[in-house]
Amino acid sequence: MKTFPRLSLCSAMALGFVLSACAGGSPGGGGAGQTGAAGATSTAGSTGASQAGSTGSTGAAGATGDAGATGAAGTAGTTGLAGSTGTAGTSAAGTTGTAGATGTAGATGTAGTGAAGTTGGGACATDTPAGDAGGAPGIGCDTPRPPKPTVDGKKHTYRFSAASLDPMANSGHQGDQQIADVDTSKVKWKLCLVLPGIGGGPGLGIGGWMASQGYHVFQVAYDSNNNIPDNTTTNVDIVGDTRMEQFDGKDRVPSVTITRSNSIEYRTILAMKHLDEIDPAGGWGWYLGPDKNSIRWSDGCAVGYSYGATHAAIISVYVRLGLVVSASGPWFESHPTSKFLTIPSATPGNRAYAIFGMQDGRYGDYTKNAASMGWAGTVVHTTSGAAAPTTTPWYGGSHVIDVDDQGHTEFCASEHPYCDFAFGVAGH
Repeated sequence: MKTFPRLSLCSAMALGFVLSACAGGSPGGGGAGQTGAAGATSTAGSTGASQAGSTGSTGAAGATGDAGATGAAGTAGTTGLAGSTGTAGTSAAGTTGTAGATGTAGATGTAGTGAAGTTGGGACATDTPAGDAGGAPGIGCDTPRPPKPTVDGKKHTYRFSAASLDPMANSGHQGDQQIADVDTSKVKWKLCLVLPGIGGGPGLGIGGWMASQGYHVFQVAYDSNNNIPDNTTTNVDIVGDTRMEQFDGKDRVPSVTITRSNSIEYRTILAMKHLDEIDPAGGWGWYLGPDKNSIRWSDGCAVGYSYGATHAAIISVYVRLGLVVSASGPWFESHPTSKFLTIPSATPGNRAYAIFGMQDGRYGDYTKNAASMGWAGTVVHTTSGAAAPTTTPWYGGSHVIDVDDQGHTEFCASEHPYCDFAFGVAGH
C-alpha cells in the first residue's frame, strides 16, 4: 500500500491552493496560535491552513502549522484503522498455519506404511485367506498371484525322472520316476510336494488322494536319507540346517554335500517348467515365478510322512508356504533343543496341521513340537473309523489331531474326516 508524506498547512500553499484566511490576521502571533489550536481539530484543518498564511514570513505561524501537524497525527490515527486491516492479514497468516497442520496429517500417512504388516504381525493384503497372517505366527506376506490360467477340467498324470531333466542330477533317487498328478475339474490352486519316509522315493498313497481332491501334486525324488552328521551334537542348528540344505542345495553343513541339482527346490522348478511345456492345460506353470526359474511358495505346500513330516515342518519354518501337513510328525531328530522348534516361522501356524497316532511311541513329542512351533489349537482325539464331526468348526478348529487307534502311518492315503479337514474343509 502506497503512503504519502504528511503535509503541513503551509505546504498546502505550495500545492497551489488559494487560501485567503492565511493572509488575514495581524502580525501578532498570538491570534494565529489560537487558530492553530483550531487546527488541532481535524475537521477544521482546512481553516488552519487558511491561517497559515499568505504572510508566509511569519515563522511563528509556521510553528503553529506544526501544531496542525498534530492534527495530521489524528489523521494517522485513522490510518491506524487501516492497520487493523493489517491485523486481518495476520489472521490470514494464521490460516496458513492451519495448512501447516495439514502437514502433520501427512505424518499420519507415514503411519499408514504399517510396519506391523511387514513383520508379519498384521494382516497382509496378499494373504490367502485374506489377513491369514494376523493372529498367528508368520513372517512376511504372500507373494502376489498372477491371473489364474484356463485349465481343461480333466485328470493329468505324468512320470519322469530327475536325471531326464538335468544331467547334473546324480544322487537322491535321480533315476526314480517322479510323479505329477492333478484333477483340474476340482482344482484347489496349491502345489503340494510329497516328501516320503526315510530313504524312500516317490510313490506315497497320500499323493494320489491329494490329486483326486484337486491339488497339483508333485512327488519329488531327493536324498531322503538321514544326513544329520552327528546325533550326539548339541548344535541347535544342525537339524534345521541339514534339512534346508537338502531343500535348496545351499551349503550350511560342511559334512553334508547336497548340490543344487540334487535339491528338492531345483528339481521342483525343473519339473514345473517341463510340465508347463508338455501340459499347458494342466496349469502347472502358474506356480513359477516371473523369471520362470523360481517357485511362488506361498501358493505351495509341503506334505510329508515320518522323516518327510519333519522335513515338511522345517521347510515351513524357513519358507512361507500356503499349507503344511505332517503325518506322523514333526519330530526333533534326537535334538529336543533344535532351534527350528521355537524360532518365528515364515509360515503362519494356522496353515499347519499335524496328524499322528497314539500307538506311535513318539506321539507325545509330536504334540509338544506342534505346540512349540505355534500350530493352532491343542491336541484333539479321534479314531480312523469316526464319522465326520457334526459341530463347526470341525475338531474345535484344532490343527493337532491324534488318531487313537493308529500308529506310525501316512494317514491320508484314503478318505478320512481329519484329512478332509486338513486339506479341504479348512479352506485351503
